[in-house]
Amino acid sequence: MANVITEECVGCGACEHVCPSGGISRAEKRFVIDPSRCSECVGFYHAQQCAEKCLKAYLVFKGVDFPFTHNISALLELCSPSAEWAEELDDAKALSAYAITARYPGTYKVTKKDALQAVEIAEHVRAAIRKSLKEEGLKMAPSRI
Repeated sequence: MANVITEECVGCGACEHVCPSGGISRAEKRFVIDPSRCSECVGFYHAQQCAEKCLKAYLVFKGVDFPFTHNISALLELCSPSAEWAEELDDAKALSAYAITARYPGTYKVTKKDALQAVEIAEHVRAAIRKSLKEEGLKMAPSRI
């Protein structure tokens, strides 16, 4: 279900410029969301961030220095020498593009299908790394997700 702009909308237009899918436009007195373009603000940027932070957590655990980067490919490469699962996460490399492009309006149109796929990839990365860290002896709190 698409997000909805309520009657409280004052018509300032701030939402139009931050919508990642370009689905918000001005109507008569307020702004509206085109349900066919609404991705419910899920996906790309947050999925990329999840995968990036999980990979960096693994590298910290292993004592591996890593550069300031949002590049999932580079992080996977750094994990590879000690992580058999790294090559199983090859599809996560596609998330790198979303570190910047999906964050700012007008640079990348987000579809709900693609956003949900990005979230699924991020969940796969997270699960693989949590499993690996647990097997390597890291005591973790139970997942809330």
